[in-house]
Amino acid sequence: MVIDKIRFAIDSPLEGGGFSNSAANVQREGGMEIIERIAKFHDELKEWRHDIHAHPELGFEEQRTSDLVAQKLAGFGCEVFPGIGKTGVVGRLRAGNSARSIGLRADMDCLPIEEATNVPYSSRNNGRMHACGHDGHTTMLLGAARYLPRPAISTARCI
Repeated sequence: MVIDKIRFAIDSPLEGGGFSNSAANVQREGGMEIIERIAKFHDELKEWRHDIHAHPELGFEEQRTSDLVAQKLAGFGCEVFPGIGKTGVVGRLRAGNSARSIGLRADMDCLPIEEATNVPYSSRNNGRMHACGHDGHTTMLLGAARYLPRPAISTARCI
């Protein structure tokens, strides 16, 4: 099994399932408020994606990307476990005491192809490109990690 991904999870504090505390907070906050909160760090998300896109790394060679992800997750308050399956990263955020969790994951590797775009964040690594979308997937999970660790979500664990 190739482990070149990051994982993220949210715990539920309830016996028998459900995400009542977290879901209730999200429902009270409302969809537009969530979008507005995330929009406040849109520029960061865009910067992260462009950086990852500009520095693509093949599977099991994603050391720079892995280091970036680990640094960001640590900054968001996650417990970080680097070097999983060589370059994988696991981040865990704990709040509450539930044993339940949900995992979110993203691949970080690129494809062995030459980038033929002229965007300012084009690949700086010859013969490598994030044409697969993993730069976006990694950024989305970092965005989730950036958004979720807050007091209003009472029980969270990123794995």
